[in-house]
Amino acid sequence: MVFHLFYAIKDKSTSFMPIAKDVLRVGKYYGIRNFSDEHRFEVLEIQADGDVLAKDLDTLEKFTLNELMQYGRAENYDMWEIRKD
Repeated sequence: MVFHLFYAIKDKSTSFMPIAKDVLRVGKYYGIRNFSDEHRFEVLEIQADGDVLAKDLDTLEKFTLNELMQYGRAENYDMWEIRKD
């Protein structure tokens, strides 16, 4: 998967830092976008194989990040941290 750097400011709760999949932290909130498909999620667990177990903040559905990415329209994703300050 290719992650593009996300520099645009969506709102005041969005950080300026680009995020890669390997720097996600348990308990933090993130957003991911592939074209117009956008998800906001909380990281619940980092699994031994490097996959991420997450919970969607809108539907409360649990999923792995690899499951979410396999159904995207392309292999390019934007990812950012959502700050809960």
